[in-house]
Amino acid sequence: ELVSIEGVIANGVPHLHAVVSDNDMAYAGHLEEGCRVLYLCEIVIADLKGVKLERIRSDKNILKLVEKK
Repeated sequence: ELVSIEGVIANGVPHLHAVVSDNDMAYAGHLEEGCRVLYLCEIVIADLKGVKLERIRSDKNILKLVEKK
């Protein structure tokens, strides 16, 4: 079961975190391209008007989410 999914779509690229569970455990991690849903998954995406986000790399090569100017 998909318990939770959250994240950001910046520059048209999703960066999503998911929590899924089976009868015994819960598992968390990034939702990657190629993941499949067995039955049904309902997801709502909210478009924040006036907010323009992008991911850039810092001088230490770390991805940061920043607002476009």
